[in-house]
Amino acid sequence: TNNSIWFPNCYDDFLIRPLGLPKKHDVGFCGNIVNRAPLISVMANSFNFKLDEFVIGNEMVEAINTYKVHWNANIGMDINYRNFETMGCGTCLLTSHNPHLSKLGMEDGENCLIYNNVEEMVNKARIILEDDQLRTRIGNAGNRLAKLHTYNARAKKILNHLNKE
Repeated sequence: TNNSIWFPNCYDDFLIRPLGLPKKHDVGFCGNIVNRAPLISVMANSFNFKLDEFVIGNEMVEAINTYKVHWNANIGMDINYRNFETMGCGTCLLTSHNPHLSKLGMEDGENCLIYNNVEEMVNKARIILEDDQLRTRIGNAGNRLAKLHTYNARAKKILNHLNKE
């Protein structure tokens, strides 16, 4: 309806930010396994992989900051918070395709990496791990994009919407 507005997930940029920690793990996943176990197994068998299950708060921010690449698989048609949290940490995001990603400014190879299948997931991780400069550039671009998707930015959007009514 005309009175509806979409507010996608976002993140808290006061708590979640680049920490400048050493990147100890090539690929990491911080979150809940749910239905991701088969894909986690592929990544764990292919890379120096760190699984941080049920890690939250400051420990989550620290964990994501130690990954060269944070791997993610969106569940269903959801774009989970971890996408923005990863970019908010300045870590290169490798996430599964979702048609809504582009609506949020997420562009494959520009500010994140987006895969459509298992082969592409592994290949993109392998390629980006070989190119430190490109991985850093994508992580930095993701961090700039993430600043458009903070709680503060969403609150401003709500207030602007209410002021137009």
